[in-house]
Amino acid sequence: MKVISFAAQKGGCGKSALAISSAVLAARDKRVLLIDADPQNTAMQWRAGRNGDPPEVRRLRAGPLPNEFDFVLIDTPGSIEGSLTGALRLSAFVLVPTRPTLADVRAMPSVAKMLTALKRPFAFVLTQVPNRGT
Repeated sequence: MKVISFAAQKGGCGKSALAISSAVLAARDKRVLLIDADPQNTAMQWRAGRNGDPPEVRRLRAGPLPNEFDFVLIDTPGSIEGSLTGALRLSAFVLVPTRPTLADVRAMPSVAKMLTALKRPFAFVLTQVPNRGT
């Protein structure tokens, strides 16, 4: 089982949208659990509007992660805090969505520092990039 977290220092960067989209794509041929750890409940609200098709979506609960899935994707709250380090430590990889704005870019070093200290591999993903040109 591979655990991938979607984490960012700022809200509104497209973290939940990227987590949901990734889960849907992976669920085409893998067993996928999307865990909604965000108090805004974006993934849970998305699930409520579906007919039960994969991926499975659950709220974050204490205890070990279920092991009947190929992938567990975790949509985290809109800020990286000490309470998230447990979920991040479980992650084989962390995707950090960021918009191409000065405020988002300024938040990147603190996220990189935390994930480096946790020894978690990570990558930044640009989201909500304006479409310009032909």
